Amino acid sequence: MPKPAVYPKIFFLRHGQTEWNAEGRVQGQLESCLTPLGKDHAAAQARVMAALPDRDLPCFVSPLGRAQQTARIALAGRSFRTDARLAEIHAGDWQGLTRDDIADGWPELFQSCPTPLELYASAPSGEGFAAFHRRIAAFLATLPGPSVIVAHG
Repeated sequence: MPKPAVYPKIFFLRHGQTEWNAEGRVQGQLESCLTPLGKDHAAAQARVMAALPDRDLPCFVSPLGRAQQTARIALAGRSFRTDARLAEIHAGDWQGLTRDDIADGWPELFQSCPTPLELYASAPSGEGFAAFHRRIAAFLATLPGPSVIVAHG
């Protein structure tokens, strides 16, 4: 049995609520701005980040706007590097649809996927779980040590 990968400590921040999150809409790699509540989420993360003893941790952020917007607020001026491998899973034909649209159009698939990631990984013309896992694992393998990541659920 292969030995599981060991990664350094990660301080993971999820982007704040977006307009599409509030609508129950699948974003995938499409863009949607933070709501006022999403900006409050990021500000709360800034307070948590301010309490970390190590202010020099490297920070890595998804290239998508909602993660970038969250990082600018939550990291409060810390420098960060954008890494394309941290983008949300590509949800193929479902990007822009609501979860209700998916439940109506693909009821068996919707019922068989208990988590959003499993559902989005099953999207027609989407990235799929294996490809998503490979790119995230490739990113994690490059971490220089404890790090901050701002990305997606």
